[in-house]
Order: sequence, then C-alpha cells, then structure tokens
Amino acid sequence: LKPTPRHRHVKGASRGIADAEQATRSRQSTAGSVIRLTMLRAAVLALALGAAGASQHADFMEYIDSTRGGKRSTKHMATERTTYPSRRHADLEAAAKDAAAVSGTEAPKMIVEKPAMKPQPRRLQADCPDQFYVIGTETDTRFGDHVGAYDNAAPIIPGCPWTLEIAAGQALYLNLPGMNETNQYGSLPMLLWSWSVIADNGETPLNMFSLRGKPAYRENSASTFYDWYYWPLLLEDAVTFREDNTGNMEDYYHCYSYCAYTTASCGICGSTDLRTIYDSLWITTSTYVTSETLTVTNLVDVAYTNRYILPAELQVIKDMYTTNCHPYNNAPAGWTWSSYTVLESDAEGERDPRNKPYCDWWFNATVAKVNALGTLDCLLIPGVLCDEDGHVSDMIIDTKGLRGSLPSNFDDLTHLVYLELQNNRIEGPLPQHIFQSPVMRKVDLYGNMFTGSIPCPTIVDPALIELSLANNMLTGTIPNCLFEDFPDMTIFDVSRNLFDTTIPSSISAASKLTAVYMQHAGVHGSVSALHNLPSIGAVDVSHNFITGEITQAFIDGMPALYYIDLSWNQLTGSLPVMGESSDFLRRIHLDHNELSGTITDQFTTFAANQDRGVLSELFLGANGFCGDLPEIFYTLLMDSHYFIYYFDVSQNHFRCSKEGNNKYWPNWAMGITEDFGMCIPIPVITAIESDTAVVDPGAMMSQTVYLQGEFTPTTDGKCKFMYADGTMAEVPAVFESTMTVTCALPMDAPEGVTSVTVAHYCADYASAETLNNYVEITFEIQYGSLGGSSSSKKKTKTDMAAVIGGTVAAAVALLFLIFIFFMCCRERAGKPLFKPLKDTENPLYLDDKGAEADAKDDK
Repeated sequence: LKPTPRHRHVKGASRGIADAEQATRSRQSTAGSVIRLTMLRAAVLALALGAAGASQHADFMEYIDSTRGGKRSTKHMATERTTYPSRRHADLEAAAKDAAAVSGTEAPKMIVEKPAMKPQPRRLQADCPDQFYVIGTETDTRFGDHVGAYDNAAPIIPGCPWTLEIAAGQALYLNLPGMNETNQYGSLPMLLWSWSVIADNGETPLNMFSLRGKPAYRENSASTFYDWYYWPLLLEDAVTFREDNTGNMEDYYHCYSYCAYTTASCGICGSTDLRTIYDSLWITTSTYVTSETLTVTNLVDVAYTNRYILPAELQVIKDMYTTNCHPYNNAPAGWTWSSYTVLESDAEGERDPRNKPYCDWWFNATVAKVNALGTLDCLLIPGVLCDEDGHVSDMIIDTKGLRGSLPSNFDDLTHLVYLELQNNRIEGPLPQHIFQSPVMRKVDLYGNMFTGSIPCPTIVDPALIELSLANNMLTGTIPNCLFEDFPDMTIFDVSRNLFDTTIPSSISAASKLTAVYMQHAGVHGSVSALHNLPSIGAVDVSHNFITGEITQAFIDGMPALYYIDLSWNQLTGSLPVMGESSDFLRRIHLDHNELSGTITDQFTTFAANQDRGVLSELFLGANGFCGDLPEIFYTLLMDSHYFIYYFDVSQNHFRCSKEGNNKYWPNWAMGITEDFGMCIPIPVITAIESDTAVVDPGAMMSQTVYLQGEFTPTTDGKCKFMYADGTMAEVPAVFESTMTVTCALPMDAPEGVTSVTVAHYCADYASAETLNNYVEITFEIQYGSLGGSSSSKKKTKTDMAAVIGGTVAAAVALLFLIFIFFMCCRERAGKPLFKPLKDTENPLYLDDKGAEADAKDDK
C-alpha cells in the first residue's frame, strides 16, 4: 500500500492527519470503541478525536515503548490488541485482571482479530441486483435523503457486491440485516468482508462497524461513533471477523470495549452477545481519511462456525493434548496463571510464559474426556475452529503451557489458515506444513524453543502474509527463497534467534512487506537490501553486527517508512537527510553506533512533518556526532505543534558553546530537561614550546610541535597548521596530558610563519568563532639540519635527550679512567687488587717445596 500524502480534504483533524496515520505493529482500542490499527493507520483517528483521542494514542504508544525489552505497564494494558504481535495477549490479559482485582473493577478483555482471508467469489449470487453508488464532493451524506445517507442507509444483500465512487471527505452508510439468525447448530453469523479499491495513490477507505447504531466519523469528536473499524492495508483482500471460542468472549460481538472506555453504565457487556439483541449490523465507509476520489467494490457475506471436524484432524488435536498438555495439566485447585505471575514463589522467572508450570489449554480436561470427543465436537475444543468442510482452519493456543515436540501427525492439518502457538515451550524443528500450505495466512510461533533452520517453501501459490518466528533457538541463515516464494508477505519477524546471516538480497521481492523485525538475530553485513521496499513502514534490525553507512539511497528507498531502529550496531559515516522521502517518518532509533559528523539540516524536514498528538521518537545517543548542538532540537522539543515523545542525544561530542564560556550548552538548551549529555570543551592553547620549528628535507625528518594549554582526553584529536602561503594541513594530535598535546609537523610544510590550532573531535578547532578571548598561536618554520642547527634559540626535547645521553656516557668513561688509575697506584705500591695464581693451585703441579712456599705465602 502506498502511503496517504498530505492533503487539505481531511475533516475532523488537525494539519497533517493523513501523514500522521502511521502506527505500530499492533491494533488499538480507543475512544469508546474497538478499532483495528493496520501497520500504517494508527494515528489518524486519535488526531481526529481531539485531545482525548490524542492522549489515548500517546498512552498507547508509551505502552508500546514500555514493552520494548520486556518491560510492561498495566496503565496501557487495555489498549493492546492481539492481532500482531499476539504474543502479548495472555500477559496483557493477566496483568489487566490483576490490576482490576486491586481496583475492584471488572477486568477488560483482549480482542481477538484475525488477518484477512482471501476473497471468496464462490459466494457471489447469480440474481444480485446492480448496486452502484456515487457520493460526490457536494453530496450531503449527513442530512440528505438519498440511498446511502445517514438517515437512509443502503441495504446490503449477503453475497452480492456493490460498487461505490466516493469523493474525499465523504461517507456511505449501509445496513446488514439478519445478524441474529442462527444456523442448525445454534451458531450466530460472523461477518465476511472483501474489497477491491481503485486508487492512483494507493489510498483505501476507512470502514466502521457497530451493532448498536450507525457509525459516524465527525469533526466533533463527541459525535464520532463506532464499535470497531477496519482500515485495509491492501487494495484488494478480505477479512473475516471471527468469534472467540475460548470461553472468554473476546471478539467484536460482545462489545466489551464500549463499556471499558465509557463512564456511562452498560448492561450488555461481558458475556452478552450483541447479535442476540440487535438484528442488524451498521457499516459506514468513510473517505475522511483520503485525499482523492476512490472507486471501491465491496462484497459482504456471513459465515457460521462448524461443529464437524474430520476424523484425521480430530486425532491430531487428541495427540496434541496427550503429548503437549496432559503431562502438565495437574494444577492445584484455584491455580491461575494471572495470580502466579504476580505472587512471589520459590520458582524463578514466574512471568516467563515458557516457565509456566502447568498446561491450562483444557484446564478440566482428562485424557478420557478428550479421547471421547467425536466428529461433531469441534466447538468444544478451546482455541480451534473448523471450516464448513470440517478442516481445522484456526489453531490459537497461545500462552497455555504446551511443552515438548508437536505430534508427528501435526502436518495432517492441511487446511490451517491461522496457526498461533506463541508463548509456549514447544521444541523441535519448525512444522513443515507452514512452508507447504496453499491456504496458511498467519503463523505466530513466537516465544517457543524451536530449533534448526528455516526451510524453503515448497508451494507454487502461497497465501502466507504474516510470519513470526521470533524468540526461538533457530540457527543458520535467513534464506533468499523465503521472500521469493512468499511474495505477499506483509509482516516478518525473526528477532531473538541464533542466526549467522545477512539480510537476504531477495527481500525486495516481497514488495508488500510493511514490517520487518530482525533485532538480536545475528545479522551482519549491510542494510542496503532493505532500501527497495515501497510499502515498508517499520524496520527493526537493532542489536546486531551491521556495518557500513546509512546512505541517502537507503532512506529514500522506503517512502512509507514510519519507524526505523538500527541501534546497537557498528554503522559508520554521517547521517543522511531524514524525512524528505517519507512524510510519515516518526520514530528514529540510531543510537549506539559509530556514526559521526555534524548535524545541520538532516532533520529539518523530519521536524516539519511532525504533528502534536502523534508520537515521535529520536534516539541518536552513544555515537560520535560533533559540532554545535543543533537548534533543530529546540524546534522538535519546544514548538507546540510538534511532539517528540522520547528524545536522547547524549554520549556524543557536541561542543560547548561560546556563549557558555566553553563550559555549558547554548542558552536555548539550558532550560530543556531532555538528555543532551555533557558538552565537549574546545581546546584552549596557551603556549607553544618552541617558536621555531625545523624541517630537514634531506634527512626526511620534521620536528614535533609541543602545545601547552587545556585539553580533554581523546584519541580523535587533530592539529591544523595554516601556512604562510595560504595552504593548510591536518595531522593527528597526540594527547599527552590535560596540559600537553603533540603534533608532527608535515614534511612538506613550507617555510614561514605558521599558525596552529587543535580540535578534540571533528572540525571543532579552537578559533575566534568557538572561543572567547581566543589567542592565535604561531611559530616559524625553517629548513635546515635537525642534527646541528645553530640557529635554534632553544633545543627541542630530542636535542636535550642527545645531550643528556652524551653526558652520561662521558661520566661513565671518566669513572672508568679513575678506576684504572687507582689500580695502577696499588700495583706500584705492591698491593695489587688481585693476587696472581699460585703454583699450588695449579692442578698440574704440586710438590713439597711448593706446598711449603704456599704455607709461607698464606702466613
């Protein structure tokens, strides 16, 4: 989907509502309604609903941030949706119940929503009437009497399509009767919605639903009303709004969210199914969020849950219970997962779903009861739904304490559409059926213990659009075939695995990708493969080993980008311009890399695109940026129409300001509480050790220049020589101490008066522009011999070392001469220091005379 551009047609919202539509990977409930957030759609309604909506959206995004790294806050539990990543569902529900128990209120439940199913043209009826609606710019859809107006909703015939040509900023009101009609098993209908949109700019309309009344999108937030909404990400697809069969009534038809977000009493919440009270579903198709006229073809039908399950697939369910749950289904009476996660115990890691001590998939089940299930008992299996042919289509058994390897006949579930087994402790290789099924739409195996590698798909026409294998123990590489064979994939998450891989070059083949998550996944190499993804909204490859630069082509190749996280890698180079290619960019995480250079106009467009009430983030800390602290930070933090929710640029090398007397940040930054870190003082040079330096071209030697002053420890320092002929040279500066640095004079330095200055980082040299009371330091360069230059007024340290060495050698020679003179004097006096060798000590000669002589000598 191409992103919606900035436009002036949006009603009920502030400037920039269309390019504020970007979102997180999840969906949200807000403003008294259950709403669906697709990847690029979160912020629009929050903006349109005014301050309250903006506040709730900010709270939601704060919650999303709080979950990064495993942190959670019960303040935001009710806003999380389990569409993606549904890994958080059980934890969120448990925490919400615990918070409710403390406050004495009823705990809100999570909404279970499934990704889109492919359109089902077999449901088209042969006797459908032609239905074509035209809603022009001047059409009064609020008070008009035409078909499709607020007071004259257009009837929907199940299985019959209708076409709508609708201008921006308008709405079509529709009504689907028969939502209270049951089938032979007593099941109520579920809504199926398919669509096809013709739009040059890739925009799609917003569809709002309610069983309690007509949804409306108004300029006044108080009159905006809906139970849930669906904003398509793709121009052509379908969705089924399914029931929840886990017993928790967590679906669209029980309206819990309406009660959870309003203060007025609501007597039809909880276990009451609104389909048993209201016979019609009201639907509103709105283009308040688009900029151009759209042509939309919709098809609505209903479906029912099926009791029948094929015998072979029923056996798979029985084997799963026997193998993966029954050995651990021995919880004591009254035990609940929610209470276990908040109460202290002797166990460790109580809140880790993989450490769940008991299986509560079928809490009161036994092997006998499960084995007694028949082929008409699909509705009795928690987390399992069957299609009209008796195939298991849905398996949603997340955070239930499953352990061990899946049964060998698991691949007999050949018609699985949704497989969600996240937050269990399932081991072994990945199920092969994932990569062989022509109908599988969503796979979420997050938070298990799967091992091995990711195989290549073996299907010609795959349907997979969401794949999450995060937080497992997978190894090997991410294969190129994964994206070549799954071209319709929209969400890809392999974070927190044990890969040794690069980003596959074929990833651009999956051109519909909206989110890619590969953090903590052993990724190395470059990020350049991601640059050609026109629909990508979120990229997170943080905490890896990625090298290279962030090029302008890389950023410009993602025009729908909303969130990018490249933090904790080894990226180098300077920053490209951010936000010019994507008006939707809101969240930037580039901290903890090796980026450098100055920041000038890289964030000017990014700042202009921000909107108050839409969360934005900027993390640039722990890099090597230098120069002045950019004043664009003031704009981002203090202008009322901008809203940077999280901001950190600390641990960089931005210099202290001249107005701060080389000790403090500039005045505009002193009153801001955000984290800028500590500024780096400009070097202050007070003296040069010698006012003359010698270059000896014949000996290929040059003199070391010693500078005195106030310096900061650094390994990136530089000296700059500015010669008399107008040229200059930069050389490394060696930090000797906080009072001394040295610089090697270049061999090609020309003669004449030369000035020298020093920078701790980048080009932040001491000068009149950076320092108050700056004093220029100069010296004269002369050509000559470093060994015997009589013109030097002061010896260098090298010369001094030679003199000292010669003096020491002379002293040693003098002492040796004195020792020789002393020995000669002793010899002349008959008192030598050393006695000659006696004959008696010669082993070749010894007689009595000699012995007698020796005795005399000894005496």
